[in-house]
Amino acid sequence: MVSRAPRLHSLAVCLELRRKNRSGNASQLPARSDSAGEPARRGAIRFPGNLKVSSTTLPIDEIIHGDCLQFLKKKDCFPDDCIDLMVTDPPYGYSFMGKDWDRAVPSVEIWKECLRVLKPGAFAFIMSAPRADVLGEMTCRLQEAGFRLDFTPLYHSYASGFPKAMNISKTMDKKFRAERVVLGRNPNDRPKHENAKAFPTAPATPPAKPLDGSYGGFQPKPAVEVILVAMKPLSEKTFVEQALTNGKGIT
Repeated sequence: MVSRAPRLHSLAVCLELRRKNRSGNASQLPARSDSAGEPARRGAIRFPGNLKVSSTTLPIDEIIHGDCLQFLKKKDCFPDDCIDLMVTDPPYGYSFMGKDWDRAVPSVEIWKECLRVLKPGAFAFIMSAPRADVLGEMTCRLQEAGFRLDFTPLYHSYASGFPKAMNISKTMDKKFRAERVVLGRNPNDRPKHENAKAFPTAPATPPAKPLDGSYGGFQPKPAVEVILVAMKPLSEKTFVEQALTNGKGIT
C-alpha cells in the first residue's frame, strides 16, 4: 500500500500476506485476471475502488495506491490478524525541503491500525532517522500503539549524504553584505555540478574569519538510517508456542 497524499497520516507500507494450506505450507493463489479477462500483469499498480482483500484473494506483487489509513480501517479489506510482515519507510518528521508530508512522524492511530492487521508475533521493520528527537518520537508512538520494541535495531549505512547545517561564517558575511573571495574550483567536486561546494570561498569580514568551518548546532554528515524492529505482542505464552500456533514470533 503506497500513499502519496500530502497528509500527516500518509505512510508507505509494504504488507506481505501468505496463505497457507492445512499442511502448513505456503499455497499458490489463483491466477488473476484484469477487466478484459486477460491475466493480470505482475507488479501492476492498482488504483482501487471497491477493493476487497481476504486471506485468499490478496493480489501478489501489486502496489495498491491509496491513503494507507483509510484502507487499513476498512476491515472488509484488511481484517484483524491477516498480515505476516510489515516493512515501511515512513516520513521522518524532518520537514525535508519544507515538504508538508514530512512535518511529523506517523500518528499513533496509524500504528494501531498496522498493529491490528498484523498477526500475533508478526514483525515490523520501520525506517527512521537517527536524530534523537524524531527517533524518540517514532519509538514512543510505536510503543503507545502497542508494539514491542525490545529488540536490537538494524542500521543502514551509506556515504551519499551531505551536511545540511548552516555555515556560520558564510551566513555572517551575508549578514554584513560582504562578497566572499572564490579560491578556485574544488578538485573533488563533480565537474558537471555548478554548486556552492564546487567553488570554495574565503571569509570576507573579520568576524567571519575565526568562524570559518563552523556550523550551527551539531549536524554532521548523515551516514546512517535506523531500522526499528517491532513486533505485535504474542498471543501465546512463549515464543515456542507462538511458532507452533501460527509460525510467528521468529526471524
